[in-house]
Amino acid sequence: MGWEKFGAIDAVVSNAGVNTGEVLLQHEIDPQTGLLRPPPLGTLEVNLTAHIYMCKCAAYYFAKLPGRKCQIVMTASAAAFLDTPPLYLYSTAKAGVVGLMRSLRNDLVKANVTINAVAPWFTATPMVPKALSDFWGELPANNPAGIAVAILLPTVRPDVNGKTFFVAGNEIIEFEDSLAKSQPQWMGERLSRNIDEGQRRLLTAPPFI
Repeated sequence: MGWEKFGAIDAVVSNAGVNTGEVLLQHEIDPQTGLLRPPPLGTLEVNLTAHIYMCKCAAYYFAKLPGRKCQIVMTASAAAFLDTPPLYLYSTAKAGVVGLMRSLRNDLVKANVTINAVAPWFTATPMVPKALSDFWGELPANNPAGIAVAILLPTVRPDVNGKTFFVAGNEIIEFEDSLAKSQPQWMGERLSRNIDEGQRRLLTAPPFI
C-alpha cells in the first residue's frame, strides 16, 4: 500500500469505471421460482460503490495527517447530467458520484480535505466500441490526456473544493459555480432565497443523525 511505502498520502484519484451490458429493461423470469429476476448491479458496484469505499479509505488515512491539505478527485461522467440510454445504471451511478461529492464537500474541507469530480463527455479510448466512434464522426471528443489535465487541476490546487469539471472535446467547464449563480433564474428568486437559507441552517446545525 502507498501508506506503508511512502508514509503519507496527499491525494487520491478514484477512477473506477466500467460499461457493461445493461439489461434493466430486459425481463427474465426465473424458471425455478417463477419470479422476475433482479437486474445485475455490477455496474453500480464499480461505478458508485467503489468510489464510496475509496472516499472512506482516503478520509481514514488523511486523518492520520492532521493539518495537512489533502485532495480527493472522483471520475463521474457527462452521463450524470445528460440522457444516455441505454446506459441506465451507468448514468445512475455517475449521478451518484456527483451527489457523493456534493454531500461530502462541506464536511471533508473542515479536515483540510478537498473533494472534486470530473465528468467527461465522449472520450476516445479502447473501451469505446468502434461502431460508436465511427458514428460519433467529426464531433469533438476527449482523449485520455485531456481528461488527465482535468483530473490534475483539482489535485494540485488545494484551494479548489466541491467542483464538478465537465470535459468535452478536451475543454474544461466548471459546473457547480454556474449552477449556483444561475439558481435564482431557474428556481425563481423567492424560492432560491428560501433554499439558500434552508441550506445555511442545515449546514450549520448540529448533527441530527
